[in-house]
Amino acid sequence: MPYYGTKKSQRKHHRNKHLQRRRPAFERAPYCNFCYIPSGEILYNQHPTGFFNFWNWIKDNHSARNYNLCTVITFAKLKENITICANLRNLPIINYVAQLILLIPKIGGYAELNTAADLTTEILKSILFSTLSTPILELLYYIPALCEETQGYSSAPTEYQTTKLYNLYHNLPPPEAPPETMNQDQLTAVLTTIFGTNGQNITQLTTALGNAPPPRELTIAKVDNFHGKDDEDPYEWLERFETAANTNQWTGNRRIAIAAGYLKDAAHDWFRANGNGLTVWNDNTNQNASFVHQFEAYFSPETKKNQWYYE
Repeated sequence: MPYYGTKKSQRKHHRNKHLQRRRPAFERAPYCNFCYIPSGEILYNQHPTGFFNFWNWIKDNHSARNYNLCTVITFAKLKENITICANLRNLPIINYVAQLILLIPKIGGYAELNTAADLTTEILKSILFSTLSTPILELLYYIPALCEETQGYSSAPTEYQTTKLYNLYHNLPPPEAPPETMNQDQLTAVLTTIFGTNGQNITQLTTALGNAPPPRELTIAKVDNFHGKDDEDPYEWLERFETAANTNQWTGNRRIAIAAGYLKDAAHDWFRANGNGLTVWNDNTNQNASFVHQFEAYFSPETKKNQWYYE
């Protein structure tokens, strides 16, 4: 698997020095697990704050596979002075790339830029990657810039932060900024505007709804009269009445009085004798006072039910 900035033959030659001389090579190599212990041997508390936020970002987005003690040490140096990263992020991309390629001397405002570039290069050389999918110059920009964006990787880089830097590097329009989060005081102010102090607006709205007039009753759908004759089906009549009631906005127990207006002859006599006790339209838990239950019980005796069933 590849590393940035070194060839396989170079790494093999360095390793052979270790094997032949049984001692560290004359110069330490960032990628070498003889010069620097591998990640599996580094204690958790030896990692600087924010390292794992950095590592998860580069692993998930740029195919990083493994690191060693050199990665950890150099990362700590990079985040020691966030101003290095801040100066880098404020520099135009073209100047930054030219600085890396042409190795402009460390003078004036470019000294800190060189420091950031050197440290970031060391970090990249120490990491084993599955593939080198991102150009090294691009990573040399992202790593210190994100260091400044996240205050030394004290938080994981967000999608907005990474997209913003990607677009900046590639001269694309900046992404849309995420909505600002509100603190407790701001949230309280918004809720007070909507609901009023101590929910006063809710109380007023509830009162207004309670005092609102009921929907205006209509007479769009017509209903046939019911006489209580043997050839009339009370179930069918109730079904048609319910359909018309929904269309005409006849609601709740108001349906009792309206239905009574369509009862004629024997049906009218039945309601006149029993209507005072019918206080609910349709209630399974109070069938004695339910219009629907008493209507069906009176006008559909067992003999009629059997007759309708076989018809």
